[in-house]
Amino acid sequence: MTRTACFVFILLGSLTFFSCKKEADIEVPTPPPTPVPILRIDPRFQPYIDNFIKAGRQRGVNLSINNLTARLVDEFSRNEAIGQGFCGYGWWDYGGTGLPRVEIRNEGNCWTELNDLEKENFMFHELGHALLSRPHTNGRLFRNSAPQSVMCSTVCSNFSVFFRDGLLREYYLNELFDQSTPRPDFIEKSEVAQTIFETNFENGLGDWQLFSQSDTSNTVFLDSLNGVDSTSALAITVAPDATADIIALQRFEIADFQECSNIKLTVNARAENFVEGRFQMGVSLRERDEMGNLQRFFFDSRTLTAFSARPSYSKDLELQIFCLPDDTEVITLSFFLESDAPATFYIDDIRMDILE
Repeated sequence: MTRTACFVFILLGSLTFFSCKKEADIEVPTPPPTPVPILRIDPRFQPYIDNFIKAGRQRGVNLSINNLTARLVDEFSRNEAIGQGFCGYGWWDYGGTGLPRVEIRNEGNCWTELNDLEKENFMFHELGHALLSRPHTNGRLFRNSAPQSVMCSTVCSNFSVFFRDGLLREYYLNELFDQSTPRPDFIEKSEVAQTIFETNFENGLGDWQLFSQSDTSNTVFLDSLNGVDSTSALAITVAPDATADIIALQRFEIADFQECSNIKLTVNARAENFVEGRFQMGVSLRERDEMGNLQRFFFDSRTLTAFSARPSYSKDLELQIFCLPDDTEVITLSFFLESDAPATFYIDDIRMDILE
């Protein structure tokens, strides 16, 4: 009995000894730092990527974004994209890793200043590279008109290929996920339902508006001069010793057109001393927002670049916009000249029709 009591005493003494150890001497292990998550997909891109995945699923194409990286960058990360003037680049095999990747340049005209529809057009194009392994396709739907595919490059603006809804959007998304998609029937519409605008400038310039982004805008002028095939034409001129750009603009309100009507614009243009810069004929579609302000939601254009070996020439330009959206309220026609040297474009015989 005495031995047992002694044992208990020693045990209790041991417990007392250890319990009196100072708190400061106890070494508490430091927990590892919480890892900072690496965002592979920029949250600003996520809605458009989700729409892309949804569009594919609706067409029987199931895609995974588990390995996708999509980032807004100040500079592209690989040499094949640097210095090419691209706003975005899509890889289906980034650097030989087999991983898909999209990079968009962090510039206003490449992302931040785009509207929602332009961002969707642009992201769908780059995701076509990254997730569908599609190269560029530069065919046209009909002669000198809209591109055959969202995957266009030299024949289109990747910001303006399809609309928010309607048959044109349906065609382009079908073709994006299935290259065997046939051309839509509506591109064959050719009957003139109404002429929106027609002029040969015989009665003067009319209501053209003039804009210049140059500090030397006083050296750029718009006038009615001897032009193409008639005694008068719209002349857009950059004067000597000027570095300038100039835009001539005309707006037209439209209504009472059938669903999925087409627009056809024809223009006769003549260049003189055009050795530097570019000339662009553009059509934009606009709607009014809740405040009644006009907002552009689509733009298409035809561009001529200077060719020093042939500084003066005449050319018939044609532009078609297919399947006009029902919410179109205003069409804007513009001519843009940018040159670092004296140059003139004469524009004549303008005609814009709605085809049904």
